[in-house]
Amino acid sequence: MSSWSFGLLTLLFVGIGAGLYGWQAVEALDQHRRISTFRPVEATVHTVRVDMRETRTSKGGRSVTYAPIVHYEYEVDGRMHSNTQVLPKPHTGSSEWASEIASRFVEGEPCEAYYDPANPEDAFLVKEYRFLFYGLALLGVAIACIPFVIWSSMPRTQPLLVPPATDGWREAPVARTMRQRISASFLAAAAVNAGWVVTLGHYVWVAGPAETTLLYLSASAGLVAGLIPVWTMVRTLLLSRAIGEARVLLQPAPVLVGKRFQVRVEQDLRVDANVEEVVVELVCDQTAKRTSGGKTRTETSEIHRASVQVVPARLFGPGESITATAELQVPAQLDGTWLPSNSAYPRNAWRVEVDTKLSGAPDYRGRFPILVEPA
Repeated sequence: MSSWSFGLLTLLFVGIGAGLYGWQAVEALDQHRRISTFRPVEATVHTVRVDMRETRTSKGGRSVTYAPIVHYEYEVDGRMHSNTQVLPKPHTGSSEWASEIASRFVEGEPCEAYYDPANPEDAFLVKEYRFLFYGLALLGVAIACIPFVIWSSMPRTQPLLVPPATDGWREAPVARTMRQRISASFLAAAAVNAGWVVTLGHYVWVAGPAETTLLYLSASAGLVAGLIPVWTMVRTLLLSRAIGEARVLLQPAPVLVGKRFQVRVEQDLRVDANVEEVVVELVCDQTAKRTSGGKTRTETSEIHRASVQVVPARLFGPGESITATAELQVPAQLDGTWLPSNSAYPRNAWRVEVDTKLSGAPDYRGRFPILVEPA
């Protein structure tokens, strides 16, 4: 995925998520305003019924929901008013839910209503908070965070060309540095945890622990979603304290299809560490178009992986460096690196991976996109 298309995708998801969150936050705050500021008044129930609401779905089916309807009258400052609104905010649900709400009222009997002092014609009967607005707000947080999850798991596929060093080796920059991964995890953790804590915190503050099952499920989902980027951030922080970012240098560069090339790996240790092994891998991912059932879609799959162990198990001290060289070869039957100037498919993305396994610390895995050209 190009940076331009990913930028548009990010704007789309963040816009939809933020819009949904803002919309539902306004609804939730308006619900709280009505419940907390409307004044009680005695009302008389005239009729009670449950209405069925039928809507058509996009696939031509139908969706049926139900709403309790209570016609009641009340007096404010010597003037009679009538209303049919039952809940602080209009809402529909299942037949069982609507029937349960309607069963609380008896025709001809008095009940308590709540009216707006600034507009006495606006009133409702059931002084209960609905969790729906808060649940949809949490969905908005999840939608807005999707691009950050994709970014953290999506390696950069286009190689950066760095001028060769004086000894003829050319460096292949890492796709995502540990610092970038820590920053992305921090932003995701802050957004997710702030979103669910503020949203559910407001609900519990104004409504108490009602609708227990749904509230607990939402809190559990928010806690798990918030802990994932925290765990990733802590893991990467611990790794960065033990070992530095790997450097990958190539000779010759660019790499040619069907030809052998050398890979030199350099990596500094910051603490005493037992390095179990260091493995260098040559990997190719291919994006191709597939047509099935009249629909065309793009799929990415790994078509080549070759591994070489360059460092066996060994104890390193702080300040020591891992330095090793491996020889790899691009298979002659595979194409080189796809470049944005070419619109054809399939598209190959080549990279070198460095896997450093440490005892008592998280393992390091760095991805280094490389340029492979035809021989």
